[in-house]
Amino acid sequence: MAIRRYGFWNDDLAWIDEWLHPFKTSWTVRGQWVDPERYDIVPRPEYRKTLIENKQKELDRLDEERKVLEEELRKLKTG
Repeated sequence: MAIRRYGFWNDDLAWIDEWLHPFKTSWTVRGQWVDPERYDIVPRPEYRKTLIENKQKELDRLDEERKVLEEELRKLKTG
């Protein structure tokens, strides 16, 4: 009841995360600490290659969708 009265109750409750984790840190998946001032965190070449391929497929799909929509628009204008 007190939580609702004072307006602390919201959808994301971000204040709980701030309270539980007051210090923001960077770490790897294995839980090792990383000093971002000494090390660059870069994606692996395989991951970048996969991202590039996925983006290219998305562009190709959108080009096909654009062609279909342009054809529908042309039919509507002539029709």
